Amino acid sequence: NPFHMKAERPRDSIWTLITAVNATFWADVEEFAAGCEDQGLSASTVLTYRSVLRRFTEWLSVNYPEVKSIVDLERIHTRMFDRALRSELAGGGKPITARTRAKYLTVVRSMLKYFALETDLPVLSRDRVRLPKVPDQLPRAFAKPEDVQLLVDSCDTSTVKGRRDRAILGLFFATGMRIAELCSLDRSAFPLTRLGVADVIDARVVGKGTQPRLILVGRDAQHLVGEMLTDRGDNDPALFVHFQKGNPTDAHQGDARIGPRGLQKMFQKRLAAVGLPEELTPHSLRHGLATNLPENGADLRQIQGVLGHKNIATTQIYTHLTTKTLQGGYLKRTQLLVVARRKPKRADRWPCA
Repeated sequence: NPFHMKAERPRDSIWTLITAVNATFWADVEEFAAGCEDQGLSASTVLTYRSVLRRFTEWLSVNYPEVKSIVDLERIHTRMFDRALRSELAGGGKPITARTRAKYLTVVRSMLKYFALETDLPVLSRDRVRLPKVPDQLPRAFAKPEDVQLLVDSCDTSTVKGRRDRAILGLFFATGMRIAELCSLDRSAFPLTRLGVADVIDARVVGKGTQPRLILVGRDAQHLVGEMLTDRGDNDPALFVHFQKGNPTDAHQGDARIGPRGLQKMFQKRLAAVGLPEELTPHSLRHGLATNLPENGADLRQIQGVLGHKNIATTQIYTHLTTKTLQGGYLKRTQLLVVARRKPKRADRWPCA
């Protein structure tokens, strides 16, 4: 009877069979996802966890059907899962990188940690799940100050849209914000009465993981934002809005906040206009700030605070130290060694008793 059948895509049909076999293990996954939401993790992070653990559940159902719950998970299972990932091919026919494999196993470790801390179940220790060695990942591209100046100068200052783009580019490089942080900015964070009063002002943004943090805005970026805000005659709370096609003076009605995709399209258009390489992205402005700060005397702790990193190890990988910075540190170190090894004069020694 066709009415007794359920129409599903092939992959969903297979997943229905898998969840029927490993219903308890997937229930543990759902419990872990709910716990992540309780801890305040972002929806995108929880979605990534679900996707990774769904693939892990599928692999366990085919290769180790005896694993019915998180309690049955052993070290051999995670090790063989890593080997299975290593033998698979990613997009373009290339093997899955060690970084991607480490991301998958890190999610499994997080799930084990959750059940070890939040429940009394005897689960495998997360420390027994070994991660592959991942090389340090340096920025592929970073914007130089002269590149940013070229992009800012390419904006047409006679239009509202051009002044908006200048403010976006200047604020991006001056603060090192992420794309999501800039898109979430409200006009209330930059009242006109504050702009230009001090050389540096602070503003609160919603950072990674929905965590609020402070950013510092210099006088040049304040000037660009102030010029843009004097053109705004709408009541939209968003700091940066998108405009109707063919009508650069009127913002969209309703939700006019610019999104990440609209910001990326604007950036690519500006790159093409000045002839800069397409490898540059809005995030490369953040890399550029992290590269420019050491050249001006900032240390790693200061850069960590500007970029909003929780772990300084992330800052060490993130910052692309230039040859000038390395040479300065090397010369300073060698001079200290020469001074330390210099013997005192004979007259400075203590007389013999």
